[in-house]
Amino acid sequence: KATIKIIEGIETLYKDPRKALEIADLVERIEEAVDDMRTEALEVAIRWCDENKVPSICIITKELIDSIENATDKCEDLADIIRSIALLSL
Repeated sequence: KATIKIIEGIETLYKDPRKALEIADLVERIEEAVDDMRTEALEVAIRWCDENKVPSICIITKELIDSIENATDKCEDLADIIRSIALLSL
């Protein structure tokens, strides 16, 4: 969802800077929600790993969770750039 909103923000940036600002704010909220979900997902994964003792799946699961969080962090970085350009365009 964050990636789709980034594309929308870029497409909107020069046509409607105020709308681009709204989109940048939404991306930031999405990133914050993913941060919360990461914590919950890690708790579930750790419990599962403690019960099932399958190290390879545990490692891959943690990497997957971290990759999703890193991707949304990059989207937030792009949203900050969109926000900066939009503010300069107003």
